[in-house]
Amino acid sequence: MHKNPWLENSANNIIPLSKADDFKNALKEWEFTGNVIDHEEPTEICELCEHEELRYHYEIENIHNENHLWVGSSCILRFDDIIIYDFEGIQLVDKTERKRELDKALKEKQIDLVLKSLRKLWQKDKEYRKYIEKNVEHLEQKNAFLPKGLAIMCARMKTYKIEFKYSMFPVYLRTDESKEQLYDLEPNLLQHVIKCMSSEQRKNFIDIE
Repeated sequence: MHKNPWLENSANNIIPLSKADDFKNALKEWEFTGNVIDHEEPTEICELCEHEELRYHYEIENIHNENHLWVGSSCILRFDDIIIYDFEGIQLVDKTERKRELDKALKEKQIDLVLKSLRKLWQKDKEYRKYIEKNVEHLEQKNAFLPKGLAIMCARMKTYKIEFKYSMFPVYLRTDESKEQLYDLEPNLLQHVIKCMSSEQRKNFIDIE
């Protein structure tokens, strides 16, 4: 009988760290902790199935012994015995809801890293404090920054030598106003926004380059 290397790897990696000695019951001992790492580049490996080229790591922990593994979201979703709770502590069973909770955890992690950089800018750049606060409000409302505000903040962070990653800063391009802002940016500011755009956004606005 042909063996599935993905399942075999998963069983070999999780059973030694679990109380149960069979794969099905071992999976039931593990839960998603809510911790996520964005490595920015697809360079990591799933510690469960050993799939390579992962950008995002999600932490799962054994409820009996506190062993933990950093895995890909695909493994958590495929193995529905791995526990995921919502913010009220209710265990999620529906696949769509489980995926939504993982996506939410990732977004919160990315937003936290964005705010960490902007707090440093706020501390150093007294002249632009109100401007930073205004743009953070837009982030909280829309989960992304308008192009003009994003461009200026990126430029200011460069000026103050504040470390940040362009890929963490989402761009809001869903309204005519936001699109006009994008096209009205001067080339030196536009380049900051282009580096923040998703691959899909770059396809849709390819002519700006």
